[in-house]
Amino acid sequence: MTLDVELGSAGRIARVGHVVRGCLLCEAAAVLIAEQAPAREIEGLLRTGAGVDAALRDGSSFPWPELEMFAPVRDVKSRHRCVGLPFEALVAALHACAAPGPK
Repeated sequence: MTLDVELGSAGRIARVGHVVRGCLLCEAAAVLIAEQAPAREIEGLLRTGAGVDAALRDGSSFPWPELEMFAPVRDVKSRHRCVGLPFEALVAALHACAAPGPK
């Protein structure tokens, strides 16, 4: 899973690109991030991954209504990581963007 983030102005995401070599759940989550992340604030996106994990684990609400498509995965714990991996990659990419030094 590779996820690239292009930062825009005012602490928002301009674009997200991704390459997934995984299952369809992982691909679907990455596509949803690419569609939903642009124009969102970075701080909110950093919290989204934890929100997805919690929603899968304990049945709380997903952070984005579009993520409700993953509700059936709650009952299949072995697939939680499939949905969560793109969000982990998003958080890592955002932290890498914020880190000082060459990009």
